[in-house]
Amino acid sequence: MKKMIWIMLLVLFFGVKECSALTQNRYPNINNQTVNTVTGKVLNQEYGSTLDNINFVNPTSPTQTPYYSVDVYVLHSDGSTTTLGTGLAVTAGTTNGMHYGTWDCPETSLVSTDALEIVWHVYNALGSAQFVSVTEQLGITKLNASTWSVGYNSYTTYIPSPRTYGYFLRYGSSTYATGITNIGYSVSAETFSAMFQVLN
Repeated sequence: MKKMIWIMLLVLFFGVKECSALTQNRYPNINNQTVNTVTGKVLNQEYGSTLDNINFVNPTSPTQTPYYSVDVYVLHSDGSTTTLGTGLAVTAGTTNGMHYGTWDCPETSLVSTDALEIVWHVYNALGSAQFVSVTEQLGITKLNASTWSVGYNSYTTYIPSPRTYGYFLRYGSSTYATGITNIGYSVSAETFSAMFQVLN
């Protein structure tokens, strides 16, 4: 809050036109929403409360290590997209639990009606699964150059009947804390002022 107050003083007294020292986190949950014609899981700034997952199965031999990654798109109001990258923040699910990858997001100009579309993947040499998540229209002027930390909740289990292994990406709550942190962004001074008034 102190940081936001200092930024607000810069806006009011020094005529700053844009506020750029801002970050947010995003976490997929089980609910769906349609934004800019694309339907996907809600990508919220807070954790949900209910577990969900995507998964696929492989034969028991050979046992395969699962890998996790994301694709990142800017989703425009007409449903078109700008690709920021695919197969990003790759990490291996060598044990059950949280695993992390990073990606250096480039500075990217946006308009207020743009949203982010994030596609989440779990895969190995024998199979794969994915799901789509989308933010609301962001109302921001740009993504800042910043290093995103992408967390994946990995789970692998033996399934006796049939004799297979299941590979899961779990998400939806703070217990299964799949999500993206340190998303740097900028907003116009007018937008930041409105945000500040809501918070107070």
